[in-house]
Amino acid sequence: MTSPEITPTLDETGPFAELSRLVLSDIDVETMLARVAELSADAISGCDAAGVTLIQNGVPSTAAQSDPLVEQVDAYQYEAASGPCLDAAKLQRPFRIESTLEEKRWPEFCKRAADAGVMSSYSVPLAVKGEGVGALNCYSKRIHGFDEADEAMASIFAAQASVAIVNAQLYTGSVQLTQQLYQALQTRGVIERAKGILMQREGYTEDQAFEALRKASQKLNIKLHDIALQITESTAPK
Repeated sequence: MTSPEITPTLDETGPFAELSRLVLSDIDVETMLARVAELSADAISGCDAAGVTLIQNGVPSTAAQSDPLVEQVDAYQYEAASGPCLDAAKLQRPFRIESTLEEKRWPEFCKRAADAGVMSSYSVPLAVKGEGVGALNCYSKRIHGFDEADEAMASIFAAQASVAIVNAQLYTGSVQLTQQLYQALQTRGVIERAKGILMQREGYTEDQAFEALRKASQKLNIKLHDIALQITESTAPK
């Protein structure tokens, strides 16, 4: 007889629902990830502390945590270059430690985690477009702290966290692009005004005015924008 499938109950007021309602334009990425960690700790009954590890250019770091204990225990994995979180991210499958006192796979990490009061853990991979970007880490102060229901909850939550993270990355990228475009337009506007001043004052054509700005920039080793700004400010009404 097969055991019934465990399906977490989701409601409109629970932590999953709150995560789905996070509006990235209203909060910064750091705040969003911190809320992800807090909601994870609330959603997973066996979890005393949760955190999000992100791996960028091969280097792991704790991006968010629900409790200072997370960063401390995560650091043990980073220092040893070995642990369930790192393996979850690398191999793209979850890892559970039933007891840090008895686990043999990551001896250095487990000893230090147990000394810090973490008795069991569950790490779930986070992926963006099929590539591992980190892991959701759940730590318990109890041996055998996570059961199958907790694993099901963590897996669903990690999937939503992955979506939240990639959306945050996309949002951050769009904001940076907007800022770059705005700065480019501002620079272009200053240069166009400086060209207009030179055309009126020196009788230059548009191409001659730009060439004069370019040569001045090279000769004085000053950015073209700054040369143009000096010209426009020198003709501004006092």
